[in-house]
Amino acid sequence: MCVFSLIGYALRRDAAVALGCLDMVIDCAMMWFLLGGVMELATTRNRPDLAQRASHRRIAYVALMGLVLVVSVMAYNARGGAGILGVALVICMLVLLVLILHLIHRAKHELTGGQTA
Repeated sequence: MCVFSLIGYALRRDAAVALGCLDMVIDCAMMWFLLGGVMELATTRNRPDLAQRASHRRIAYVALMGLVLVVSVMAYNARGGAGILGVALVICMLVLLVLILHLIHRAKHELTGGQTA
Protein backbone atom coordinates (compact mmCIF):
# COMPACT_ATOMS: atom_id res chain seq x y z
CA MET A 1 0.00 0.00 0.00
CA CYS A 2 2.88 2.37 0.72
CA VAL A 3 4.35 1.70 -2.71
CA PHE A 4 1.04 2.64 -4.38
CA SER A 5 0.95 5.87 -2.37
CA LEU A 6 4.51 6.80 -3.29
CA ILE A 7 4.05 5.96 -6.97
CA GLY A 8 0.93 8.16 -7.02
CA TYR A 9 3.03 11.26 -6.35
CA ALA A 10 5.24 10.59 -9.38
CA LEU A 11 2.40 10.09 -11.87
CA ARG A 12 0.45 12.61 -13.90
CA ARG A 13 -3.09 13.52 -12.84
CA ASP A 14 -5.08 10.95 -14.82
CA ALA A 15 -2.70 8.11 -14.02
CA ALA A 16 -2.66 9.14 -10.35
CA VAL A 17 -6.47 9.03 -10.26
CA ALA A 18 -6.47 5.55 -11.80
CA LEU A 19 -3.85 4.38 -9.30
CA GLY A 20 -5.91 5.92 -6.48
CA CYS A 21 -8.93 3.91 -7.62
CA LEU A 22 -6.86 0.73 -7.68
CA ASP A 23 -5.53 1.55 -4.21
CA MET A 24 -9.10 2.01 -2.95
CA VAL A 25 -10.22 -1.32 -4.43
CA ILE A 26 -7.31 -3.13 -2.76
CA ASP A 27 -8.08 -1.38 0.53
CA CYS A 28 -11.73 -2.47 0.32
CA ALA A 29 -10.70 -6.05 -0.43
CA MET A 30 -8.35 -6.13 2.56
CA MET A 31 -11.04 -4.84 4.92
CA TRP A 32 -13.62 -7.22 3.41
CA PHE A 33 -11.42 -10.26 4.08
CA LEU A 34 -10.31 -9.02 7.51
CA LEU A 35 -13.88 -8.64 8.70
CA GLY A 36 -14.76 -11.91 6.97
CA GLY A 37 -12.19 -13.57 9.20
CA VAL A 38 -13.80 -12.00 12.25
CA MET A 39 -17.18 -13.28 11.02
CA GLU A 40 -15.83 -16.80 10.55
CA LEU A 41 -14.18 -16.84 13.98
CA ALA A 42 -17.35 -15.52 15.62
CA THR A 43 -19.48 -18.11 13.85
CA THR A 44 -17.25 -21.00 14.91
CA ARG A 45 -17.34 -19.74 18.51
CA ASN A 46 -21.17 -19.44 18.45
CA ARG A 47 -21.25 -15.64 18.56
CA PRO A 48 -23.65 -14.67 15.76
CA ASP A 49 -23.98 -11.16 17.21
CA LEU A 50 -20.33 -10.39 16.51
CA ALA A 51 -20.56 -12.02 13.08
CA GLN A 52 -23.54 -9.85 12.20
CA ARG A 53 -21.77 -6.68 13.37
CA ALA A 54 -18.73 -7.57 11.28
CA SER A 55 -20.96 -8.20 8.27
CA HIS A 56 -22.72 -4.86 8.64
CA ARG A 57 -19.46 -2.99 9.14
CA ARG A 58 -17.76 -4.48 6.11
CA ILE A 59 -20.74 -3.58 3.90
CA ALA A 60 -20.76 -0.07 5.38
CA TYR A 61 -17.01 0.25 4.74
CA VAL A 62 -17.25 -0.74 1.09
CA ALA A 63 -20.30 1.50 0.55
CA LEU A 64 -18.60 4.46 2.21
CA MET A 65 -15.44 3.93 0.18
CA GLY A 66 -17.60 3.85 -2.96
CA LEU A 67 -19.09 7.19 -1.95
CA VAL A 68 -15.60 8.56 -1.33
CA LEU A 69 -14.64 7.47 -4.83
CA VAL A 70 -17.68 9.18 -6.37
CA VAL A 71 -17.08 12.38 -4.40
CA SER A 72 -13.39 12.31 -5.36
CA VAL A 73 -14.27 12.10 -9.04
CA MET A 74 -16.85 14.89 -8.59
CA ALA A 75 -14.29 17.08 -6.82
CA TYR A 76 -11.69 16.33 -9.48
CA ASN A 77 -14.07 17.40 -12.25
CA ALA A 78 -15.86 20.26 -10.45
CA ARG A 79 -12.84 21.86 -8.76
CA GLY A 80 -14.09 22.10 -5.20
CA GLY A 81 -17.81 21.58 -5.67
CA ALA A 82 -17.85 18.54 -3.40
CA GLY A 83 -15.67 19.86 -0.57
CA ILE A 84 -18.30 19.90 2.18
CA LEU A 85 -19.55 16.45 1.23
CA GLY A 86 -15.95 15.23 1.26
CA VAL A 87 -15.40 16.53 4.79
CA ALA A 88 -18.60 14.81 5.95
CA LEU A 89 -17.44 11.54 4.36
CA VAL A 90 -14.06 11.79 6.06
CA ILE A 91 -15.76 12.22 9.43
CA CYS A 92 -18.06 9.26 8.72
CA MET A 93 -15.06 7.18 7.64
CA LEU A 94 -13.20 7.97 10.86
CA VAL A 95 -16.21 6.96 12.96
CA LEU A 96 -16.58 3.73 10.98
CA LEU A 97 -12.89 2.91 11.37
CA VAL A 98 -13.15 3.41 15.13
CA LEU A 99 -16.15 1.05 15.18
CA ILE A 100 -14.25 -1.54 13.15
CA LEU A 101 -11.21 -1.32 15.44
CA HIS A 102 -13.46 -1.66 18.48
CA LEU A 103 -15.09 -4.75 16.94
CA ILE A 104 -11.70 -6.33 16.21
CA HIS A 105 -10.52 -5.58 19.76
CA ARG A 106 -13.71 -7.00 21.23
CA ALA A 107 -13.52 -10.11 19.04
CA LYS A 108 -9.92 -10.65 20.09
CA HIS A 109 -10.78 -10.58 23.77
CA GLU A 110 -14.13 -12.35 23.69
CA LEU A 111 -13.40 -15.02 21.10
CA THR A 112 -9.80 -15.89 21.87
CA GLY A 113 -9.77 -15.07 25.57
CA GLY A 114 -7.20 -12.32 24.95
CA GLN A 115 -4.60 -14.88 23.87
CA THR A 116 -2.60 -14.34 20.72
CA ALA A 117 -0.98 -17.05 18.65
